[in-house]
Amino acid sequence: MISKKFEGIAASTGIGIGSLYSIKLESDFILRESISEKEVPKELKRFENALKKSIKELKNIKQRIEKNRGKASAIILDTLILLLKDNELIETIKEIIREEKVRSEWAIHLVRLKYERIFEDFDNEYFKDRINDVNDALNRLMDNLKSRGIKDKEIPENKPIIILADDIPPSEMANLITRENLKGVILTKGGLNSHSVILLKAFEIPAVINLKTELSEIYDGTEVIVDGIEGEVIFNPSLAIKKEYLNKKEQYEKYLIELKSVKTLPSKTADNFPFKIMANIELPEEVDLALSFGAEGIGLFRTEFLYLFSDNEPTLEEQEKIYLTVLDKMNGKPVVIRTVDIGGEKKSAFFSIDDEDNPALGLRGVRYFLKNPKILEGQIKAILKSSKKHKVKILFPMVTEVEEIRELKEMTLNIAKAEKIERENFDIGIMIEVPSAALIIDKLAKEVDYVSIGTNDLIQYTLAVDRGNPTVNYLYKAINPAILRLIKMVADEGKKSGIEVQICGEMASNPIFAMVLLGLGIRSISMSPIAIPLVKRTLRASCIKNLKRISKEALNLSSADEVKEFVIESFLKSCPKTLFENINLIKK
Repeated sequence: MISKKFEGIAASTGIGIGSLYSIKLESDFILRESISEKEVPKELKRFENALKKSIKELKNIKQRIEKNRGKASAIILDTLILLLKDNELIETIKEIIREEKVRSEWAIHLVRLKYERIFEDFDNEYFKDRINDVNDALNRLMDNLKSRGIKDKEIPENKPIIILADDIPPSEMANLITRENLKGVILTKGGLNSHSVILLKAFEIPAVINLKTELSEIYDGTEVIVDGIEGEVIFNPSLAIKKEYLNKKEQYEKYLIELKSVKTLPSKTADNFPFKIMANIELPEEVDLALSFGAEGIGLFRTEFLYLFSDNEPTLEEQEKIYLTVLDKMNGKPVVIRTVDIGGEKKSAFFSIDDEDNPALGLRGVRYFLKNPKILEGQIKAILKSSKKHKVKILFPMVTEVEEIRELKEMTLNIAKAEKIERENFDIGIMIEVPSAALIIDKLAKEVDYVSIGTNDLIQYTLAVDRGNPTVNYLYKAINPAILRLIKMVADEGKKSGIEVQICGEMASNPIFAMVLLGLGIRSISMSPIAIPLVKRTLRASCIKNLKRISKEALNLSSADEVKEFVIESFLKSCPKTLFENINLIKK
C-alpha cells in the first residue's frame, strides 16, 4: 500500500505511531414502548439500577485516571457524575416514565431532545460541545439499559494502537486513555473545546480531528503516524518517513520536559519584568486542572452553566457553595467571577428572550439583567456572601456605556450594605468587549476597580466578522492593527487611571499574541489552562524592552498578515534561540 498523507486539525500536540484500530459506537433507533400502570414501579427500579451502575462505572474510570495521572486529569469525569446526580435531570426522566407510562429509553430520548433544542442555535463552540457531555451521560444510562458502546476486550492489547473514530464521548475517551498502548487518536469530527479533546491534551496523547478524507480504503492494522503538531495523519509511512517522524517525536518529547519545568518558575521576563498568567474556566471542577498547569489565579470563571442546564433559578445556597469551592481551592489567589452572560447564542428555557433578527447586537449580558434585575441581584448576593471568606472580583459583561456600570455599581453596593459586607472584600470590574467601551475607557475607568478585555467579542464586533461563519471567519484576525490599537488604548488608560487591565479572551493563549499583548502594556493574561506552560515559557524567554519596541512598530502596520510576519521575524532576531526551537507549536 502506498503511503498517504491527510490533513486535519491539530487537537493534542505530539507524535504518535502505531497500528490503526477503528471503532464505531452503536446508535440504535429508539422506539416509544408503552407500559401498563402496574409496570411503572418495576420500570422505575430498572432505571434506578442503570443510574447506580452508570455512576459506579464513571467513578471507577475516574479512580483509574487519578491513579495514573492525578486528580486534575480526572475532573472531567466529575462533570458527567454530577449530571447523573442532577436532581432535575433525573426527576424529569422519572416523571416521563410515570406520566407517559413508557420505558426508560424513550424517557431518556425525550430529555435528550430537550437539551438539543436548548443548544441547537448556539454559535459558540464551547456551548455546542457541552451538549456532548449531556449526551455522554445519557448514553451511559442507555449502555446499562441495553448493550451498546465500546467494549475494552475488542481493542488489541499487545501492540501500540492509533484509534480512528467519528467522535468519542468523554466517558469512553476516559476509559481508552488509561490504556498504555494507546499512542494517538484520529477523529473525523469533534471540537477543540470538547471534553474528549481536553482529556487527550491532559494525558498528552497526540490527536488530529476533523480529518478531511474518505477512509473507506484504510484498514485496521495499517501502520499510521498521527502528527498532532502539524495536524497531519500519514497512513502506511515508508521507512524514510517513519525515521523522520521518530526523530521529530524524540525532539518534541525533550521539548515537552523543558516546557513543563516552567510551572514553578517566577512569572518574569528574561529582564525581570513581572507578569501574571491565569486561567479561564467554565466549571468549578476545572480549578484543579488550572492549578496543575501553573495558573496564578482564575481570570475568568464563566457562570452560564448554572442556568443553561436548568429551567429553574439556582438557589442562593447552591451558588454560594459553588463560588466558595473555587475560592477555597485557589486559596487567596485572584478569582474573577463573571455574572451570567445570557443572550446572543446563549439561551435557556429559564430566560424569556424573544427571537431577534440580530441576537449578537440584541438583548444580551447586562442589557437583559438591567431590564430583569431580580436574577442578577440574586447572583450578586451569592458572590458577595462568598467574599466573606476570600476576596472576589465581580465582572460584568457587555457594558457599553457609563450609565450601565453606574446602575450595576449601585445595585452591588446596596446588596453589600444590606448583607454587611465590607467594600474591601470585593472588586467591581467590567468586560471591554465592544469598541464603544474601549473608546470611552477614560470615563469607564473612573467607575471601576479593574477592566478585563474580552478579545473574542472585541475582535468580532470591531471587524464585523462572525467567527462561527465559515464564509467570513478568515477575516477574524486577532492581531489586526485595529484590534491592537484598541487594546493599547485601554492599557494606556488603565495605567493612567491606576486600575488593572486584564485580558480574558483566548487571544492570549497564542504565545506570539501574548508577547504582543505584554508589549502593548498588558500585565495580566488569562487563557485555557492547557495553554499556560507554553505561553509562560515564551514570555520568560522574552525581554520587555524588545516586546515594547516590536509592539509599537506593529501598531503602524497595515494588516494582520503584515503584523504577524513582522512580529515573528522580529522575535526570531531579538529573542534567545531556545524560544523558537519549535516554531510550529507557537505559530498556530
